[in-house]
Amino acid sequence: MQVLQKNYDKFKTLSTEIIAISVDSPAENKKVRDKLGLKFEILSDNTHQTIKNYKLFHDMRGGVARPAEYLIGANGKIVHTWLTNNFRVRTRAKTILQKIKELQKKLKDNK
Repeated sequence: MQVLQKNYDKFKTLSTEIIAISVDSPAENKKVRDKLGLKFEILSDNTHQTIKNYKLFHDMRGGVARPAEYLIGANGKIVHTWLTNNFRVRTRAKTILQKIKELQKKLKDNK
């Protein structure tokens, strides 16, 4: 999340919002957000419903989500997905930013 925060202004220049989802409680997410100085929201999925709906549920430690990043278009549809089973792996902000630029260019070219 810190890498996303470091690049937050770059995401904003691309009209992109970052939203994190965690299985932790809203209170715990607020602590993390405050501690890391995050400008974006961390939503709570402490019932695990969202991670189950997206088939990301992993039984480890009582239930956690597999690492996943989604790009969701203005129409609410998922336009790109990164998934991994390795809990230590996250998609680099640079990679996400590049994909956003590619998708925006594609949309512009199709108009």
